[in-house]
Amino acid sequence: MLHKTLLELFNFISKLNGKDGNRIISEADAQEERENLNDLQVLLGTFSTLVSSLKDMNLEDKKLLDEKLLFIHLNLKDLYWHIDEMHELVVDIIRNID
Repeated sequence: MLHKTLLELFNFISKLNGKDGNRIISEADAQEERENLNDLQVLLGTFSTLVSSLKDMNLEDKKLLDEKLLFIHLNLKDLYWHIDEMHELVVDIIRNID
C-alpha cells in the first residue's frame, strides 16, 4: 500500500516536472527515485515478513528478541529514509513551481 501510494505521488511529481517544458527535478534524480521505489518494494516485503515472524517468537529468548528488534529498528530507519526522499522531491517542486 505504501509503495503504491508513493509511486502514484512520484508519477504526479513527474507530470509536474515536465509541465510546460519546466524541469525542476533532473532526469538523474528522477531515475534515482524510481530505483528507490523499487528498493522500497523489497524493503516492505522484508519488513512485513519480519513483523509476521514476531507472533510465533519465544519471548524468553532475549538474544533473538534483541536481534529481531534491531532488524525492525533498521528497517524502520530505511522506511523513514524512503519517505524523507519523497518529501524532499515535494519540497523541491513547491520551491520551484511557477
